[in-house]
Amino acid sequence: MIGKNSLLSDKKGLRIKRNAHDTWLKWHRGCRYLADIPFAANRIIEGWSLGASMEIDLQKYMEIDLQKYNGAGFVILHDEILDNSTTGQGKLIDTCAEVLQTLSLKNSNGEVSNHPVLLLKALANRLAQIPCPASTTLQLDLKSTIELLNNADRQAFCHALEPIANHIILSGGDAQAVQYLADALPSAKLGYDPCEHIPFDTFKTKEDWYNFVSGTCKTMPTATMIYLNYHIILLADRQGGTSLPHSITSTNVSMLGQLTKPIPAYCHRLTD
Repeated sequence: MIGKNSLLSDKKGLRIKRNAHDTWLKWHRGCRYLADIPFAANRIIEGWSLGASMEIDLQKYMEIDLQKYNGAGFVILHDEILDNSTTGQGKLIDTCAEVLQTLSLKNSNGEVSNHPVLLLKALANRLAQIPCPASTTLQLDLKSTIELLNNADRQAFCHALEPIANHIILSGGDAQAVQYLADALPSAKLGYDPCEHIPFDTFKTKEDWYNFVSGTCKTMPTATMIYLNYHIILLADRQGGTSLPHSITSTNVSMLGQLTKPIPAYCHRLTD
């Protein structure tokens, strides 16, 4: 229930209004509306030109030639298996770029759309040709882990995104993987999801919260965004803010940005 809050939707997008404050919702998976197909090029391009804050997922595909960056790269998809969200079959990591470019996206009912699967390089090339406001942010949520990545991937990542790097946030749950790619693109901002492997039911004391926050900041000290699973936000709210150091509001979450250095933006999301 929203209660005293108001959930509003208009041509600008979706927002929650509470106490005269508007909280705008990120275009998760490149979607502006619930009916949108995730990762559709036309919606991502629309958001880019409007100055939206968008999130899309990044997966590594099969390499053909490790000696050149164009033999490696990334595709804009969430799942490791192609069957559910595309017209393809099998594991994404076993599929090369040439095959991926022949596939189409499916909607939530499993129906085939006219939207093609997007390679990162192709999408970035299109976006680089489109004027956008300074507020435009494209968050790339890296699903591939450090064990899968190599220098060819890093070269491909940098080559694809260099023209639009100032609008990019690279995030993920594997801090090593995020940092590995980001080192090749220093002008991109970083995000981090510390919640992927956290047993929330172990958060009982002030020290538990302190260790979580300090560990997060230590793992990714240059992050400009922290991704928080909604379960941890609700737990923080239930336990209250008085049990935590540096708490500035009635919820524990607020102290996350107060330890070691400020983190200017939070993204509170449901689990995938």
